[in-house]
Formats: sequence, structure tokens, C-alpha cells
Amino acid sequence: MRPISRIASDLGCLPISFVTIYFVGRPGSAGVLVDTGLLGCSRDIIGAADALFGHGAPAQAILVSQWQLWHHVSAHTLVEHWRVPS
Repeated sequence: MRPISRIASDLGCLPISFVTIYFVGRPGSAGVLVDTGLLGCSRDIIGAADALFGHGAPAQAILVSQWQLWHHVSAHTLVEHWRVPS
């Protein structure tokens, strides 16, 4: 799994290639994911979310900061995995 950086107690980031994925929330609670990276990043993102929020803790929301491929391509896979309302 890729290294996750804690920026603050409720903010973590995961750099994947030239994209940085952000996790907002506290351990043990459902967090919010900001951006989803390129196709094929979902496994790393799910692993990072498990490490930060607890195994199986779903994201309650996924936010896309801009509509460029590297910010949203894995969104569909993650929405299905966590059953995030769309």
C-alpha cells in the first residue's frame, strides 16, 4: 500500500502518480474522499481509507474538485464499492 500522510487529525492525503487524493474525517467514522485519481487507483484508495477510518468504513461522500480525468476516473468504482449515493 502507498504511504498516507496525515496533514491534520482529520485530514490525510495519498499521492498517486501526479494526483493527490484527500481523506477528510476521523478514525472510526465515515469519511469524505476528495478526488479519486486515475483508473486502477481504487484498490489503493480503499486500502488507505481502511487504514485511516477503520476496515470497511465507507466514504459517506466523494467530492470531485475538478472535471479532469485524473480527478474523477475511479469515482464510479468507489461509489459502487462503498454504495455512496450519487
